[in-house]
Amino acid sequence: MDCLGQTTGKAEANEYLSLGTGITWDNYYSAGPKFQASYSKRFKNKEKIFWGISMDNKRRGLNGIPSVKLQPGVASPPELNYSYLSADLHSISRMGNTRIIFDFSAGLGAMYLHGDGKHAVQPAINIGMTMNLRIGKNIFIEGSPLFVIPPSRIIVSPNKLAENRDVYSAWHFMPLGLRFKLD
Repeated sequence: MDCLGQTTGKAEANEYLSLGTGITWDNYYSAGPKFQASYSKRFKNKEKIFWGISMDNKRRGLNGIPSVKLQPGVASPPELNYSYLSADLHSISRMGNTRIIFDFSAGLGAMYLHGDGKHAVQPAINIGMTMNLRIGKNIFIEGSPLFVIPPSRIIVSPNKLAENRDVYSAWHFMPLGLRFKLD
């Protein structure tokens, strides 16, 4: 078995497409289902470095915690939806002849945050890590390496919707998806 990040001597994928779902919890105390799609492609002449683009969104669906208030006399925070588009940089390390791959990513993009009759487009950054287990020649199950970091992705953005919060942040939990090797 090869060590984490070593070359296996076999041809590796140059492109991947990932589709997944899960739960997103934000700092407005609301949770909702999420959908994420991402495409990544290897930089020419780089073994483990990929560029990518991803689309992510959270929908309302699971109620926030109604008893949470920011301070006495202030209404509970609104439940928000968002759509997020980002350009990402990936470092993909593999173990065991690509049976398991770890995808570390960081990105910069734009978020459309809306809910409770308000909306804003704002810049955002993200970091993430997924573990992928090969189940076929060109297909992997994508999930969170819960033994390392509980959320699989964290998005942080300045907040333009509420006076009492300077930052909007969202944490993705229980991701489950498929990653396809395209070449």
